Amino acid sequence: MPLIHSAPDLGNFRMAPLDQFGERTPTWDWLRNVNRQVQNMASVLLKLRSDDVYHFGSVPARNHGPTDKTLVKSFAQSDWEMVAGDFTHEDGGRWVMIVNKSLKHSYPCNPRFNVPPKGLQYISPWDGKVRPFPTHAVYNIFWLAPGQGVLLRLQ
Repeated sequence: MPLIHSAPDLGNFRMAPLDQFGERTPTWDWLRNVNRQVQNMASVLLKLRSDDVYHFGSVPARNHGPTDKTLVKSFAQSDWEMVAGDFTHEDGGRWVMIVNKSLKHSYPCNPRFNVPPKGLQYISPWDGKVRPFPTHAVYNIFWLAPGQGVLLRLQ
């Protein structure tokens, strides 16, 4: 009987969490890492209502870029491949998740907002704590690796 989540013995599928012998692959560890991060942020994520999702750089068909109603209006460069999701917390607070869509390039996460917030915080995927978002007037030290995201609370 085949193992659940294992790679099929025929076909061109690669890198299932378990290989055809039931052994863990690198994908197993990647999924475990992502699951731990989601678990650490779950107490906030479960209280958020999705309001909108929009793209920067290339915009897929039947999707849209930022508007005057979205939280984020732009980034330093218009060709950066990012996606943003606007959320409302059950307490009325506004949150935005920003994700680097590129599979190859890291980008600094320096969103420009339609309505500049008084403060900006992020939730740590490593311990679930809310911390000040590191921004500087000249240089932003917070970069998003390919596929990485950050959940920000606007104050």
